[in-house]
Amino acid sequence: MNLKSFLPSFLDASIDAAIASYEWVGRGDKIAADDVATNAMRERLKKSRINAEVMVGEGEMDKAPMLYNGERFGKDNLDIEKIDIAVDPLEGTNLCATGANGAMTVIGFAKSGAILRCPDIYMEKLVVSSGYEIHVSMKNSFEENLVNLSSAKRCKLSEIKIILLNRPRHEHLVKKARQLGCKVTLISDGDISAVLSVLLGSHDIYVGSGGAPEGILCAIAAKASNGDMETKLIFSSEDEKEAGKKYGIIDFNKIYRANDMVKGESYFIASGVTNGEICDGVVCDDEAYEVESLIFSSKDKEMQTINTMRRR
Repeated sequence: MNLKSFLPSFLDASIDAAIASYEWVGRGDKIAADDVATNAMRERLKKSRINAEVMVGEGEMDKAPMLYNGERFGKDNLDIEKIDIAVDPLEGTNLCATGANGAMTVIGFAKSGAILRCPDIYMEKLVVSSGYEIHVSMKNSFEENLVNLSSAKRCKLSEIKIILLNRPRHEHLVKKARQLGCKVTLISDGDISAVLSVLLGSHDIYVGSGGAPEGILCAIAAKASNGDMETKLIFSSEDEKEAGKKYGIIDFNKIYRANDMVKGESYFIASGVTNGEICDGVVCDDEAYEVESLIFSSKDKEMQTINTMRRR
């Protein structure tokens, strides 16, 4: 199967979702923005000649009317080999609703059976600049990782740039980082964007916990950009462990690397909704929309930026 041949279909789905989201930028309704993005992505996928299943989406069908885990597209196209997809139709719903920077649409895909399935729970993540993965580990303390990273980069701790979600659960990390003199960037939303900023070299390290679905999309991006990451699922109750068992997870303390979360050839696509470090936001006039998209390919180990014009 030529997996890359499906890239235009998924790029179109990402672009459609970005344009739909754009109409809700700054209007204060994150649910409506997420809804139109999801519907636009779904409608494009329905029209595409693919045989795909959502491995990472909005959750189980009975819990979410959005793109859900297990949703199928083109199931009658039995002549086409099946593909796994992971989606976040609107990464940064709050960012879109408030008109803040960094909202984007995200989709990743790989061959069937390649993408890790897991419950929609929290996931701890550790990502560093490409090439420095061997110097950090979740088995180390946060301070050890920062010291090792600064040593490997031959820079002072005061030059290490950390990015993480601004959450009460991360206050101890922020305190320790500042005690060591590191530069800390706190973000309100959008941990996929934060991970991408590390993979692209704007920051040195991303740490902390966020959603597991976002973590798997980050793994697709990391692998496709010649990087890596470590993650660990956070099971906070027996019910969550039971949910994990349904996905075949029996080691609740396992540390996953990018290759554990997505195997083989994979592609990652992000399209900007509002201006951000990763992609420019949608621009429109009376005649057309212009959308900027970022594509990572694990096969080619390359990144490309594509600008698409769509008539209004």
